[in-house]
Amino acid sequence: MGTEEAHDDHGHHLPAVEDWPRGFGEASWWPFVTAVGAAGIYAGAGLYILSRGDNAIVGPMVGPGALVGSIAIFLAGLYGWTYHAFVSHFWSRDASEKGANKLRWGMLAFLGSELSTFGALFGYYFYIRAGEWSDIFVGVPELVGSLVLINTALLIASSFTLHWAHVAIRKNDRKKFLGGLALTLLLGVVFIGGRGV
Repeated sequence: MGTEEAHDDHGHHLPAVEDWPRGFGEASWWPFVTAVGAAGIYAGAGLYILSRGDNAIVGPMVGPGALVGSIAIFLAGLYGWTYHAFVSHFWSRDASEKGANKLRWGMLAFLGSELSTFGALFGYYFYIRAGEWSDIFVGVPELVGSLVLINTALLIASSFTLHWAHVAIRKNDRKKFLGGLALTLLLGVVFIGGRGV
């Protein structure tokens, strides 16, 4: 089967250049690397247990070394898998209206699920914090403090910076995209830090 026969529209496509093993369509070796790393995490934890006690079977650094190495392999596999599946072809993609419509509906479904989840969590939080009300609005603890307002402002600001990054990537401005994404990440880290206070 030659390259010119790849456009038959019979549902079979030749493998991409970086696919391995060859001949298996959209095969990728990154899931295998990730699985090896995940299995190594369990093996490292087991070796760590075997290195403890008076009758240690392996040396004291074998388990932690295998565990740290396996975590590194697992994270590298996840990165490679994600990069191969989503990032490597992003800048050369065809931005058709049909694809954009699918992405728009996917984002709306995601936002709806987030709104429902956090709405339920906030409702539960308010219910638990308020406790039983003997009289209406008597003895109700202050639910909206300065920390809650600051964290809410951080979340709202991060949604604007993420939208700014999204607009930048649609205009093929990689520098502004990375800046908006970094700013969103920074706001998220500050939000998580505020949760610990």
